[in-house]
Amino acid sequence: MKQMHKEDIVLRSSHDVRIVSESPLFLSTCYAKMYNAPGWEFLYHLSCEFEKSFPSLNLFVDRGSLEYKQLGRFQTHQQAIEVDNFIKNRLDESHIPYKMIKYDDLDGLLETVKTAIK
Repeated sequence: MKQMHKEDIVLRSSHDVRIVSESPLFLSTCYAKMYNAPGWEFLYHLSCEFEKSFPSLNLFVDRGSLEYKQLGRFQTHQQAIEVDNFIKNRLDESHIPYKMIKYDDLDGLLETVKTAIK
C-alpha cells in the first residue's frame, strides 16, 4: 500500500509522466468486446476518454515468421491471428493510432520509442 501511495504522489505531481504497459486499457476493451463481457461498452468509452487525456504510443508487434509455440497459450496460431486482426480493426474503428513493429526489429522499436518521448 505504501508503494502505491508513493507512485500516486509522483503521478499526480508530474506533468510529464511516461507509463509503459504491455496491456493498455484499450486492449482490455478489445477482449471484453470479443468475449461479450458485461459492461464492455462502458469500459470502451472510459478508455477513449483516458486516451484523450493521456494519449498512448501503441506498438503492434507483427508476428512475421516467428514460430508460434502453443504451450501455455489460450489460442491456436490461427486464433491468435484472428485476435490480432480484431484488435487492429478496433484500433482503426476508434481512430487510435498504432505503429506496426516487426518482432525482430529492435532498432526500429528503439527509434520509435526515442522519437515518441522527445
